[in-house]
Amino acid sequence: MIEQDRYEDAIPVFERALEWEYSRAGAQGWLDFIERSIAIRNGTVRMEHMTNIEGCEFEIERMRRSVALSDDEYDSGGRRVFDLSELCAVYFDPYGRLRPEFEQI
Repeated sequence: MIEQDRYEDAIPVFERALEWEYSRAGAQGWLDFIERSIAIRNGTVRMEHMTNIEGCEFEIERMRRSVALSDDEYDSGGRRVFDLSELCAVYFDPYGRLRPEFEQI
């Protein structure tokens, strides 16, 4: 499991090993390693999201400053709709607003 980066699956195994004195130190070492590895992985993912969001903010700002070339760039309520790249559409809605699930990143 550790070799396959399936850390979450390995945690219960090492937690059970904490019950026996002869394996406690080794199990605790592995649990510490897993905790640090998960924190690093989560930090890396967070940094990737932050980098993508920042790049998309620049892309959206460029679009906002550009002149709309057709009426198709507005919705029925007169709000400008942006043709976002596939990556930016993950983070932003068509109006250039950050999606709620990424606001706390």
